[in-house]
Amino acid sequence: MDPQARIHKVEQSEGIPPLLTRPQAARVLSVGLRTLDHLLASGDLPVVRIRGAVRIRYSAIESFLDARESRQNPKRAKR
Repeated sequence: MDPQARIHKVEQSEGIPPLLTRPQAARVLSVGLRTLDHLLASGDLPVVRIRGAVRIRYSAIESFLDARESRQNPKRAKR
């Protein structure tokens, strides 16, 4: 099974839609719509446009978070 099909199958089995609206994506990231819009406008978080409707792939959110995950203790990183 190709990776995209596997991701889609996992998302469906977990009850997570593969495409999220802006409010849904903001909730998943625990940020406001304004912050989400900045991430989308900067290209940090890619979008899918369907007839003008903006959707965000759940897998794109996971990749976004994985790329920003810190392996350091936050208190140590400030020193």
